[in-house]
Amino acid sequence: MITTDDPRLTGRFYTPPGVADLVLELARHGGSDTVWDPTCGDGVFLQVARRRGHAPQRLFGSDVDGAALGRVGVEGATLKEVDVFSLAPGDLQPMDAIVGNPPFVRIERLDPAYRAWVQGVVAEGLGFSPPAQADLSLLVLLHCTRFLAPGGRLAFVMPATFLEAASAQPVRRWLLEEFGLRAVVESRQEPWFPAVSVNTVVVALERDSEQTTFAQLRGPASAEQAWAIRGLSEADVDVRTLPRDDVAAFPRWSEPLRAPQVWFDVLRDGRGLRPLAAWKPAFLELKYGTKPGISAFFSPRGRGLEEAGVEAAYRRPFVRSLRDLSTYTLRPDSVRTELLHWEGEDPDRADAPGLHRWIRKGKRSRTAAGVRWPQVQSVAGNRPWYRLRRVEAGDVVIPQFRAARHVVHHNPDGVLVNNSAWWGRFTDPAWAEVGAALLNTSWAALAFEVCGRVNLGEGLLTVYGPELQRIPLPHPRRFVGTTEGEALLGAWRSMRERAVLPWGLEIGQEDREALDAAFFGALGLPDPTVGAAVRAGALRLMDDRTRLAGALRRARRSG
Repeated sequence: MITTDDPRLTGRFYTPPGVADLVLELARHGGSDTVWDPTCGDGVFLQVARRRGHAPQRLFGSDVDGAALGRVGVEGATLKEVDVFSLAPGDLQPMDAIVGNPPFVRIERLDPAYRAWVQGVVAEGLGFSPPAQADLSLLVLLHCTRFLAPGGRLAFVMPATFLEAASAQPVRRWLLEEFGLRAVVESRQEPWFPAVSVNTVVVALERDSEQTTFAQLRGPASAEQAWAIRGLSEADVDVRTLPRDDVAAFPRWSEPLRAPQVWFDVLRDGRGLRPLAAWKPAFLELKYGTKPGISAFFSPRGRGLEEAGVEAAYRRPFVRSLRDLSTYTLRPDSVRTELLHWEGEDPDRADAPGLHRWIRKGKRSRTAAGVRWPQVQSVAGNRPWYRLRRVEAGDVVIPQFRAARHVVHHNPDGVLVNNSAWWGRFTDPAWAEVGAALLNTSWAALAFEVCGRVNLGEGLLTVYGPELQRIPLPHPRRFVGTTEGEALLGAWRSMRERAVLPWGLEIGQEDREALDAAFFGALGLPDPTVGAAVRAGALRLMDDRTRLAGALRRARRSG
């Protein structure tokens, strides 16, 4: 069980009143509802419910923290100091509204015995085993569905990872089938929890709900925003309502929540688009960049290897920081650092005295903790320790973290890249240039925004292998040796050596518009308004996440 008071470990970050108002309004039917907050802390949801006219005898709260319960201050409410997983449905009357902000705690941070007990309670109560990686907040949500009255509603603040994580997909499917997803809501303007770098959403369930409203708030969270989500107000909210069967077609709920309408229009009307993972055989091999282990040895900053006298034959251009890359095409002379690497047997000392001096120096070096470099875990598996394994490069370099630019670097010279990026190799070398062009279209920019992860509050878009495999693209072979391909390559060749611009400036470039015109024309979508809408959609998503990050930083400074 969690006993520390550190909120970073317990996941306890208390809910702003406006967010509590929003959550309560999404869950309630009327003032006579029974309302339960299963992890109520100091009781903000109960306080909001009382302020809005709920009778105190209809309000219930529970928490493991007795001191927090003492601060609830709602006279007449039923409060109980208890771990929510110790409760069974017979211990409480069925609840009309279950609301809350359960602790966001990664499962591996829990005591193993407690974790096994919680997972067992949830599995026994629901008749299926939750994913082993389920966050504690998700286990609380699953457990609490057992306490809903017929027609009852549950609305929780949840980490945004719940919408996207592959490990949570069975839970999303189960909730949709067994209950019904009433609403998914996020703010793209207002950071709800400035103290933590995790983006959050509100998930509302209602048994047998036949449609789901996906909503993005354009103003501060409030009950009025909830009324707009329900179609009862004109508040500034972007809303998309889908029938249950349509929601079931999305493996991730972030896509219908965030993607602009043009995304769905192109997927419906465009010819030959498929996710990368759906192309069999695959035309693009994707792998993680090189992780040196001890960077001070394998890739010291600047020209450290050269300055140490290591011979040129054992140094390779190596992208240690993607911040150094400013153009669409990656060239060796634009790379500031090098990687220690060579193929074949170790050279004789007489032929490579500088290399052997560097290795001897490495053998004598220690970490700050006093461990000799050859014994450091990250290199101990090398054979020998000073030789990196599986050093590879690809035709393109794909940054893993993104701010306000979209770029997939063309890498015709096979420059090595570190593990802040992925590299891609086309299975047919004839596709490499066309493939780089396709990955730099505005459609690809929008696809990265829709398919990537925005769960972290710093405003970065994170793209790992699973996200890359979801990117929908046409096969590059349709562009090789065709009129469509010549138009695409003509536009690409005019932009591939120039600087990558922030997206707000990039979308006005003539070469980009020409690239998009060739791409969408090949899809059978020649209307220029399609490309314009795609560029604008990508811009909105970039602006939203970077603006939210800026608001988060300002809130931290003022707090």
